[in-house]
Amino acid sequence: MSSYYVGSHRFASRAAVKRYLGDELEARRHGDRIEDSRLIDVLTRLVSEHPRPSEKIGEGIEYWAVWENADLHHRTKGYRIK
Repeated sequence: MSSYYVGSHRFASRAAVKRYLGDELEARRHGDRIEDSRLIDVLTRLVSEHPRPSEKIGEGIEYWAVWENADLHHRTKGYRIK
């Protein structure tokens, strides 16, 4: 079975990364600051792979948080760079 790596973090597949991120997101509420070092590293490495990471990261990452996406006109929540 092949593995999918995000930095040094091994997952069974890309789908497993999505499940991990989704499960971690569902376990948190709006405004929660991400404290888990594995999750922080995975999020940071993934955003760094964006074609234009500076647009996403801006001045830098002070911390990651869970945020409602109402400002984006969605009824979902997601990870935000603060």
